[in-house]
Amino acid sequence: MVDNRSEIKNIFADIPNKLEEGSENELLIQSIIDVFENLGYSSDEIYVDVQIKVPQDVRVNGYVDKSVLTFDVIIADTISSQPYIACKILTSSEEYLDNRRLAPDAHLSLSEAVGTVKSEFTILLTNNFIAVQEGYMPVGYDLEYTDYATNYTVYPFNKINDAIIEQITNKLQRPEKLPTGSTLRFPPGYHPDQTKLTRWLFSDSDIIPEYKEEVKTKYFSLDLQKYSELLYDSYTSKKPNKKGENLEKTLSYIFGSLSMIEVRDKNLRTKTAEFDIILEYTGSDNHNIFEYYDRFIPIESKNTKNPVDVKEIRNFSDKINRVHLDIGIFVSWNGITGERNSDAEGLISEYDKNSPIIIVLTSRDLYRILDGECLYNMIDQKLYSTRFDI
Repeated sequence: MVDNRSEIKNIFADIPNKLEEGSENELLIQSIIDVFENLGYSSDEIYVDVQIKVPQDVRVNGYVDKSVLTFDVIIADTISSQPYIACKILTSSEEYLDNRRLAPDAHLSLSEAVGTVKSEFTILLTNNFIAVQEGYMPVGYDLEYTDYATNYTVYPFNKINDAIIEQITNKLQRPEKLPTGSTLRFPPGYHPDQTKLTRWLFSDSDIIPEYKEEVKTKYFSLDLQKYSELLYDSYTSKKPNKKGENLEKTLSYIFGSLSMIEVRDKNLRTKTAEFDIILEYTGSDNHNIFEYYDRFIPIESKNTKNPVDVKEIRNFSDKINRVHLDIGIFVSWNGITGERNSDAEGLISEYDKNSPIIIVLTSRDLYRILDGECLYNMIDQKLYSTRFDI
């Protein structure tokens, strides 16, 4: 652990310098994940976007109007085990009073977390400090809600030094054994509105989300367990080449699950272009949307940090034109730039009979499929919206 302390110190010290407007949450999540890995936790013990049901004794208090809280990162032996560390990100808080007194909004957020997750350590990570709560103190209904978080320490990033890093590592480093066992009574599910893989955890059964093992419709059949594993690999990969490769595997799997479509080729190089995936329409006994387009459908995929700009979309459209096809699918993990009438979004939103139709899918669409939506219906709706400029 001693060898990694300098790395942990650098991660915390760099946070204020790396923050960019609009990406604070993403940076803070990745930063705390990097810290946990340097503290000895494996990737199998780190879970992102975990949602946990708020216990009754917390919900009855007037400060809480939510039945479920999202924890940006947790450390646990398994997804259904009692969390050892739970972390919430708060990008709106910029102040603290001192190392034992958080500002009201930060204190309330930590109190919610402590009362809900009851983990060994609860972390509140903001743009300029990390607060670590040690343990959970059960409280009665007669105590103030803010009494849930009473045993915390605030570590400002601008005061990070070797002594503080030693305190943090001594508290949070991986123990010999993480808590095991579970009181949960159903499998994890997924949140359709997130752009990251989400697990649901509840401490009792009065809220039960729908959990699907497969999507099975007239044109589309998908094993959600296998798909979730592929999608998770696409999200968690760190090396750019691996991120792209894993996303292509994910796309090959879901498009190959359409009954009338087969994956004909991957990484196809022509004399003038390269295509990540080539789909082939193989026919169907039933009327379907693919009858109206060319036999081959190219896919371009981008698993990048930033949205794809208009140049990338235009290049893809030009490649499709050169092979005389009329439709293509562009998958960008973080979407495309612009509004409906400008930039990349404007380019794909207007129907032009002399140009190929470009269907754009993002990580949000991929997680809608994870929640049980049908890929065929999704493509149909996007085609309709493009044709009528909706």
